[in-house]
Amino acid sequence: MRRLGSTVCVIATAAQGQRFGFTATSVCPLAMEPPSILICANQNSTSYERFAESICFSVNILAAHQCEIADAFGGKRQELSQSQKFALGRATWVSGSKDVPLLTDGIATLLCERSRSITYGTHGILIGHVLSVQHERFEALPLMYSNGRYLSLRSGAEALAISVE
Repeated sequence: MRRLGSTVCVIATAAQGQRFGFTATSVCPLAMEPPSILICANQNSTSYERFAESICFSVNILAAHQCEIADAFGGKRQELSQSQKFALGRATWVSGSKDVPLLTDGIATLLCERSRSITYGTHGILIGHVLSVQHERFEALPLMYSNGRYLSLRSGAEALAISVE
């Protein structure tokens, strides 16, 4: 499954006056009616419980230049607290509905209401009803992840490795 390329997203929520987030590559549209999205996350993640209980969360699609954000929320910067991750200099977060953090300078942000949480093996599946979508007007390329490294697409759909683990 490491070779299955995916778009990199940060899933974010607020609970008990604090912001929480994690990096996810298992994110996909689920249905057009109702507009919904599916997210798979490891239940052993330090913040997973907050998402399984939260009413709303955001799905923030990262641009190719946002590897630092993906690393921070993906656990590669363990010295950072959740609040420090949201304060990284290359990211601008605002509070949306229900104080849910929304990344303003990514490719797109979906504000979702949790419809369902399902447990399957080591992972949890979050299903969100999409309440709103915000996207940038610029033509940024998405940050991709495959086989242990970040990738960016070039025009003509040629992949360019931009980071290796």
